[in-house]
Amino acid sequence: MWRPARCRRWVEETAARLRAGGAVVTTPRGPVEYAAAGDGPPVLVIHGAPGGYDQGLAIARLLAEVPSRFIAVSRPGYLGTPLAVGATPEEQADAFAGLLDALRVPRAVLFAVAGGGPSSLQFALRHPERCAGLVLVSAIAMRRPASRRPLKVRLFDALVLSSDFTCWLAGGPLQGALRPVLRRRYAGVRPASGPEMFFTLIPDSLRGAGRRNDLAQFGALPVYPLEKIRCPALIVHGMADRIVPFEHARFAAGAIPRAVLVAVEGAGHGFFLRSRDTFPRIAGFLQEQGDPPAGPA
Repeated sequence: MWRPARCRRWVEETAARLRAGGAVVTTPRGPVEYAAAGDGPPVLVIHGAPGGYDQGLAIARLLAEVPSRFIAVSRPGYLGTPLAVGATPEEQADAFAGLLDALRVPRAVLFAVAGGGPSSLQFALRHPERCAGLVLVSAIAMRRPASRRPLKVRLFDALVLSSDFTCWLAGGPLQGALRPVLRRRYAGVRPASGPEMFFTLIPDSLRGAGRRNDLAQFGALPVYPLEKIRCPALIVHGMADRIVPFEHARFAAGAIPRAVLVAVEGAGHGFFLRSRDTFPRIAGFLQEQGDPPAGPA
């Protein structure tokens, strides 16, 4: 697809900045990209869709007061982790285990947001000895066909996220017109994870393979045997979430034996970015479940 010179330069500069901010390790499944921040018991942050390690780091900044070593991974198809590393949630869970091996981290709490839910649940099922706990925030826990997403989300995918050029328009020439709307929509969001950051870091060529794979995977999820998960789980979900409906949280909380559900009344999908009300519960859970700090990467 044709792209003007300014769009090509934007993609190249964004790609260079993201390469510089992360590191890539070799795992049995292939190269996996990650970045780490903080000190303390390890927390593996699993981003949603679209995403990458940079969004995991944004979550780490929101939780900076928690004494943890946040390890933010790029799931397959996003940024520096090729989709060939693992298309399915099961394969991605195995890639997470390989990443922890490479970093000499025996166990970690998994912190999953939205589309990071299936691979995190699979990690808890496939590698129970490595999973110290689960935090699921607005997370997918059951089949979610793309056709059931809100119309405005599907239109955003089709009109903005579908190419580097449309991403560039939204993040550059059109951002001035969009900013007042975004600021009203994301009132109270910290700059580290706000809409301006999101729109400047979403070239389709860097995240599109993962996003499209996620949509296909989420629409074909089987019913996971969540009753076999033995680690503690904290499930935090907005009751007015239309992107990942609250029934996902209710299903996971009802099936995982040691799950605690925090239902946020009236909250939609992005409540975690706008409100700190649930932070004390999350911080307490991370501190309760965390292991002693692991060795250096």
